[in-house]
Amino acid sequence: MAAPMRSVVTVGSSLTLEEAKKHALDLYRQACRALPQIVEIYNLSDVITTSELRSAIASQFRKHANVTNPKVIDMLVFKGDEELRNCIEHSKQRHHII
Repeated sequence: MAAPMRSVVTVGSSLTLEEAKKHALDLYRQACRALPQIVEIYNLSDVITTSELRSAIASQFRKHANVTNPKVIDMLVFKGDEELRNCIEHSKQRHHII
């Protein structure tokens, strides 16, 4: 059984770009903190390391680094949060993670 995820404050509409970027950074930190748990849940230690997963997550965040619209950033944060929740709640299969 997966350990419960830390309670997350639901992000509404960010009023400023700085606020939206803060939400994105919070999601990144939360995802990085959850990686050891995800590796354990899906038994990924024989396939990929935690640092490789962290690099993959960072590359996904960097891919959207040029977005300047707070509403678009909020939407990306929402989607990222859903993906993270699905991983932690074991709603995905191992091959979805790899």
